[in-house]
Parts: sequence; C-alpha cells; structure tokens
Amino acid sequence: LIKSMANPESPESERMRHEALVDRQSKKNKISHILTHRPCLCVGSVLLIFAICVVLTGIFLKLDEYANRQYYVWSDLRVQRQDVLLEAKEEVRREELGDRKMPLQVEQQVPWTLYIMFHRSGSRSVVDFANLNLINNVQRSVTTHKNYNRVCLAKSSEDSSCEEVQTFTHWFKDAKTENDIEDIMKQKAEENYDINKLFFDKSYSSSNPRANWARVWFRFGLPIADGDKVYRSSNDDPEAQRDYYEQFLVDVHPDVMDHETSDVDIYFFSRPWWGLMFNKLMMSDFGYVIGSILFVFTYMVIHTSSFILPVVGMFQVIAALPIAYTLYRVVMQIRLFNMLSLLSVFVILGIAADDIFVYMDAWKQSEQYECLRGDLEKRVAYVHRRATKAMFVTTITTFSAFLATAISDIAPISAFGIFSANMILSNYLLVITFFPSCVVLRHRLLVAWKKRKENGKNRGKTEVTDSIIPGEGTARPLKKEDEIHEISTKKMNIDTEEGGGLITGTETTKIEIKKTNKDDEPLQEESRIERFFQGPYMKVVFRGRYAIITIFTIWFCVAAFLATQISPLQEQENWFPEDHEVYVGFQASENEFHKGADDGLIVVRLVFGIDRLDRSDVIPYDVTSIGEVVWDNNFDLAPEQNQERLIEICDTVKSSDLVQDGITACFLQDFKEWILDDSSRGEFPVPASNFHKMLKTFLNSEAGYIHQAQGRVGYVHDDLRYVFVQAVAKGSWEPYKVMFPRWEKWEALMDGMNLGSPTGLNQGFQTSSMWQWMITERALVRNAYQGMAIAGTLSFMVLLMSTLNVVLSFYSVFVIAGIVLSVLGFVQLLGWEFGMIVSIAVVILIGFSVDYAVHICHAYVESKEEKRIDKTRESLRKMGVSVLGGAITTFGTGSVLFATTVVFFNRFAWVICSTIFFALIWALVFFPALLSTIGPEGTTGDIKICYRRFRTKWESRRTKKEAEQEQEQEQREEEKSQSSQDNRV
Repeated sequence: LIKSMANPESPESERMRHEALVDRQSKKNKISHILTHRPCLCVGSVLLIFAICVVLTGIFLKLDEYANRQYYVWSDLRVQRQDVLLEAKEEVRREELGDRKMPLQVEQQVPWTLYIMFHRSGSRSVVDFANLNLINNVQRSVTTHKNYNRVCLAKSSEDSSCEEVQTFTHWFKDAKTENDIEDIMKQKAEENYDINKLFFDKSYSSSNPRANWARVWFRFGLPIADGDKVYRSSNDDPEAQRDYYEQFLVDVHPDVMDHETSDVDIYFFSRPWWGLMFNKLMMSDFGYVIGSILFVFTYMVIHTSSFILPVVGMFQVIAALPIAYTLYRVVMQIRLFNMLSLLSVFVILGIAADDIFVYMDAWKQSEQYECLRGDLEKRVAYVHRRATKAMFVTTITTFSAFLATAISDIAPISAFGIFSANMILSNYLLVITFFPSCVVLRHRLLVAWKKRKENGKNRGKTEVTDSIIPGEGTARPLKKEDEIHEISTKKMNIDTEEGGGLITGTETTKIEIKKTNKDDEPLQEESRIERFFQGPYMKVVFRGRYAIITIFTIWFCVAAFLATQISPLQEQENWFPEDHEVYVGFQASENEFHKGADDGLIVVRLVFGIDRLDRSDVIPYDVTSIGEVVWDNNFDLAPEQNQERLIEICDTVKSSDLVQDGITACFLQDFKEWILDDSSRGEFPVPASNFHKMLKTFLNSEAGYIHQAQGRVGYVHDDLRYVFVQAVAKGSWEPYKVMFPRWEKWEALMDGMNLGSPTGLNQGFQTSSMWQWMITERALVRNAYQGMAIAGTLSFMVLLMSTLNVVLSFYSVFVIAGIVLSVLGFVQLLGWEFGMIVSIAVVILIGFSVDYAVHICHAYVESKEEKRIDKTRESLRKMGVSVLGGAITTFGTGSVLFATTVVFFNRFAWVICSTIFFALIWALVFFPALLSTIGPEGTTGDIKICYRRFRTKWESRRTKKEAEQEQEQEQREEEKSQSSQDNRV
C-alpha cells in the first residue's frame, strides 16, 4: 500500500475517472433548476419568512429571569408536595382576603433578609471602637434610605413602624476601653449564647471572645406601599412588589460599600440580590457573543476568499434564531425561554460555519472538473447533491443528540435541547436553500463583471489559445462562444451555420481561436490543504497507524475510567467567580456563621388537610402553571381527640433527633397556652362546637397573628382547609447520597404519626424545599447518562441508514464515544462535580461530537475507490479542509467565552474547546488510521448485501422445506394408493 501511494495511477487516467464519476453525480433536477434559474425567488421567499418570524418573535418573546423552581423536577412527588403547599397558601389567601386589605409590611419575607457582613483578617477582632462606629454608620445608611420604611418588616399589625435592626452594636454603649468590649463579648457569650452567637463566626465563644467575622441583618415584609400605590396583600401584583424591593437593594448597595476600608471588608448579601447580580452578569457576559460572531465572520472571509458570502452566512445564523423561536413558541407552544436557551447561539455559530464550509468546499472543488464547465445548473446539481447529503447526516445526528435532551426532567435543560434542535433544523433549511441561491447570484455577478472587464481590456487586442492553418488542412467546427482573431493580414473567409460553422482561408492564413466557456473562469487546482491531507498527512497517518490505534485505545479505557469517577455535587454549585463579592458573601453566610431562623436552614413542614396536586391541566414548560389543589375532605381538627393528637405530634417532632435544637413552630401549642393563660377562655382541648371560633380569635390576636401571617393555618371564612407544623432539621444542604437518607427518616417519622392518628388527621405528609434540590441533583446525573445513551443509539441508527454499512456505523459510534469519554475524563481532571454545568455540558458535547467523525465516514462511503487506503485518502481530501475550518470557527467561538465573568460561561468555554479538540484528533487522526487499516472494502458490512444473502438463504431454506413437504405428500399419497390397491386385492 505504501508503494501504491508512492506510485499512484497516472494523473490523466485518474482525472478521467473522476470526471466520469462527477458527470454521473451531476444529473439535473427540479431543485438545481430552481436554484439556478430562480435564485431571486428563493432569496425573496426566505426573506419573507424571516420577516414574518421576526414579527411573531417580537410578539411572543419573553425572557424568563432565573428562578429556582425552573430547575425542579416538577413531576416528582417531593416537588409536588412543596408546590401544593405553596399553592394552597396562595389559594387560601385569595379566597379569605378577597378585597380586604392586609396591614402593611407585616408578612415577613425570609428570603429577602439582607445580611451585611464585616470581615477583618489576622488575629485582631473585627469588633473594636473604630469598627463599631463603622458598623453603626452602615446601619444608618440602610435605615435612613428614603424607601426603607416602605419595605421593612413592621413591628406588628397595630404598629407599622419598622422593627429594630438585628444588631449587636447597642451592647457596647457603655464601653470605655477595648478591654470593656472584650469583657462584654465574653459576657454575652455566657449569658445567651444560642442567640448572641448568630452575630459572629463559629470561632466566637466565652473562651474566645474575639471574632474575625461579624454581621447585622435587616428583615422585610409585605405588602408594601409604593407612593400612591398601596398593595392590599402579598398576592397583589407580587412581581411589582419584588421589583420595588430589588430596586431598593440596588440603591442602597453603593451607600453601604462606600464605608469599606482597607482594614475591614464589607459583604452585602440577600437571595434576591444574588439573583439580580447573576442576571446582570449574564447579560453583560452574553455581549461576548458579538466577539464570537466577529471571529467566525473573519475566518469565513479568509476561508471563502469572499466578503459577501460570510455576510450571507452571518445573516443565516441571525435568521435561524427567529425562525427557530417561531417553531418553538408558536408551533410547539413552549413558553419557557431563559438565558440558557440563548446559549444555542454559540452552538449554532460553529455548526452553521461548518455547513457553509462544506458547501463552499464542494463548490470550489467542483471547479476542478471540466465536465461541469459551461453548465451552471449541472454544477449546482452536483454541489447541492454532494453537500446537502453530507450536511444532512451531520444535521440529523446533531439534531437527534440535542433532541434527546427533551427527556430531561429539568425543564430549562429540556427546553434548551429542543430550542437548539430547532436552531439546527432552521440552519439546515437555510443552508440548502438561501445560501446556495446567494452563491449562484454571486457567481453570476462575478462572471458578468469579469466579462465586462475583459471586454474593455481586450478591445482591439488578440488573445490566442488555438491556432488553425486551413492551408494545411487543419479545420474544426466553430462554436458560438469562440472568439476569432486574425493574425495575418491576408484575406479570411468565415462561413457560419446555426449551431456552429467551418473556418476556411487562403494558403497561409493563420487564424487563432480563443476557447471560452459560459463561466469564463479557469480550471481550479486542488488547494494546498487538500494536497496536504491526501499526500504528506495521509502518509504519516498510514505509517503510524498501529501506534495511533494503540494509543487511542489505551486513552479510551483511561478516559472511561476517569468519566466514572466524576463525583456528584458536594456543595451548592457556584455561579460566580470565587473573588466576587456575592460569592464571598454567600460562602461566609453559609460556612462562617452559626445558623439562625433566617439563614436558609432545612425547614420541614408537616402538612394536614391537603390530598394532592392535580396537574392534569398544567401547561408544559410554564413555570407559573403549578396545578390545582385537591383538598383532603376527611380532614377535621375540631374533635378533641384530634387536637390532643396534634399536640402529641408537635411534642414528638420537637424531641426527635432529626430536629435542630428542638426548634419547631406549632400553632396548636401556642393556642393551648393562650387558652390556659385566661380561665375565661375555657379548657384545652376546646369542645368541637367552639373550636373554630376560639382558634380564629387566637389567630387574630397578637399571640397568634404570626401563625396566620406565615400561612401555618389556612382558613377560608369558617372552613379550615389545612394546617402545618414547622421544624428545623439538623444539618444543611448536602449531596444526594446524604440528603436522601434524611428524607427517608422524615418520611418514616411522618408515616408513623399517620398510623397512630385518628380519622381526619391521618393523611398528613412532610415537605421541604431542600428535598426539591435533592431530586434535581439526582435528575442531573440520570438525565445526562440517559441522554448520552439515547443520542448514541439515534446516531448509530442515522449512520446506519445513511451509510448502509454496519461496520462504518460501529466505527463512527466508537469514535463518538471516544470523544464524549475524553471530554468527561478531562472534566474529571479539572475537578468539576456532576452538577448543572456538567449536565448541560454533556448535552452540548454530544451534539458537537458527531459532526466531524460523520463527515469523514460519509466521504468514505461515498468514495468510489476500491482500496480502503484510497477511500481514506479521498475522504481526507474532500472533507479534511471542511472539518478543520469548522473546528477552528467553533474553537474560536468558545475561546471568546474565557473572558466572561459567570462561572457557567467560563466552563462552557472549556467544554466547547475541549470537545472540539478531542473531536478533531479523533476524527482526523484515529479515524483515518482505523479506516486505512481495517476499513470496509467492497461489500464488507453492506447491509444490502447482508440482506440479500439472508434473503437468499431464507428463500433457499424455504424452497428446500417446501420440496421436502411436497416429497412427503407424494410419499403419503403413494402409500395411500398402495394401501387401496392392497385392499381391493
């Protein structure tokens, strides 16, 4: 084979063979006719569709902001329990309040709690005279803000003034020296440590009265009064009230940070602030898409040697967005669309560039064939047939890979995959209709411009290619497109006929003819890159094929092992850089301080009175569509035995080792104490006939109003719909393998209490928001592996149908698996955990992994060469330059994202670049080495031949069986006839 490479067939015979093959592949059809003769119609139709889709996109487009519920598994029981409780609270409030107005700012919004933290590094305490003054100034900058009184938590329903700031600075009003401060810190640690420790880091104690971290916090309540607009309740336009609070945070933040000094760092944190900063960074980082577009555009200009076609290509990418969104929103009726969905723009940039390179390389390579010269429609037919088939295989595999994510239980990931699939489909439709039409129009304009230019230059001049001397008997038919120039001064006669003519002349007249063609362009030679791939590069790959296959096989096993070592999340996923103030503030709040009631602990609620959540009318992918509450019709708390049983449940929960320091909130315990505090109220348990009247009186009192405000008791007029008991669970957020056993223990505790409860109180359930994130974490891992399995299977089926060769299909799937495992192994080496980022990365890398290997595979199967090495060489010649161009543009697109701030975008860049790197070396190094060594030749692996052989064998066996059956039948008839004769005898 090396010798055959060194001594190939003669260039003329190879050219003639390729010419014959191309001539057979360039049959005209309706598509080529329309693209050649009606390109303006194609372009105009696409522009009209684009305009319609732009209008529809403008009408329906709504970018959803980041919300935790988007990433919950809505179909899971634990998520539905939390949803049904929240929906029940909202439904009760709507029905109970009606048009009545709630007291302003009495309903505490725990997630809105604003923490301001102070940090001093070194051995010195953050609490000294200078810093106490600084902390007081920071507190005043918040409380004196013009809108603070409109959002703060009110003292009570009767007193609408703001409650006191949760602070420690008033401890030191009588301190005179630094020693006094230290003594007071020690005294407070001894007096009421469980409360006072919440202000300082975990190292603070009576034995160590110093603190490196300190914090104060502010609590906020609803409904608010925005100038003349007074909201009646927390349900009255909640988004507007939240926006008002968020604007307050934006306004007060710079005032707080202005007090930061070189000695003390200040950190500003609340959960809405986290969302605000995240959305802000996402929007600013998304501006880097402009850099990606410029990079792709620049490389396309270099690759195509044109400015117009890259402009057309960029318009194609832009046009794919509204077309895909119209399919996504109007046709498929999917409403969820957030920043994650917009990441498909980065995906489509590389894929669109790859498709354009495939088409343009086929267009340029078609110039090498003389049989296509002079007939533009024939050339378009050849290029379109070759390019669209190659692009179809890669498009359908990439489309299938992204569409496989539709099975994801997490709505944004599923929606991202579906929208990306629509983008890929839209891009393919544009690249086989709009782009070829533009190529034809550009070609016509260039030819017309060159002819006008040459006609101007050649006016009065002679250009010679062939000479004819009639006196010597040399003559040929004259073509219409030939230009005839007389060299001698002797007389010349030219006789022409329709369709041609004959040139004659005197004895020594020399007539020279310039050969022309309709395209008026010279034949193009192979590019340097094409010669490199089929020549020196192929020789190197072939000579080192055994070493290449061995090295890649070993790496495949190593990468597979590393991929299995990716650990699940050990802590909540970080979306900010580690030095960002939001990340530092969040980490400090989670890890440096003791946990308090407002610190995002695991709050478990034991709910009674709700049966389930009816999701039959839920709109898919609509985060606001939760479902309808189905109430427990048997629920009844009025019977005395049920009152006593609920008190027992409260006591059991409080004493359980699952609860942190016995922290619970049981409305019935407080109700009991309220009853017993005043003998005029009677005894507990309250008689059933008087129960609801007394309970509602308690809830409207100062002692019980907190339970009503927090929604722990759900009354609609005199109908008690639900109640719940609240407890703080031990621990904080942990990985799934730790959280799931905790959930099982709480579930067992709840089941035990249901079993021992009388009718009306035996259908309770427990729920917590932490269980929702637990299921999300599990779904991320499961759906990623399910997506890989489905995408791999679909890719194999598509390859099998397109190549009709089972061997090539298995090879291609092995290469794709090698790319995926290589990237996952690289991810493990980077130390990433299997969270949201890695799960989405798996979706993307599956989509990118298939393209390059499929290009090589398709070119190999399309080759008419007989030997595997010649097939491999031709596939590299045809597709190597396209694969390399697509890899460069996609790699450049991803590289731009390294400059972003959000961790997700930064890791997204790593995923794209590593995927392209591994896809390139697997497709252009391992795959050619494998194909040139054991690639199928002739009919090897051809499923048509296999089918024919199977059918032949099956028919042969059937024929043989039928013959045997006929022989047996004849034998039976003969025996029967003989028996009849014997009987007659």
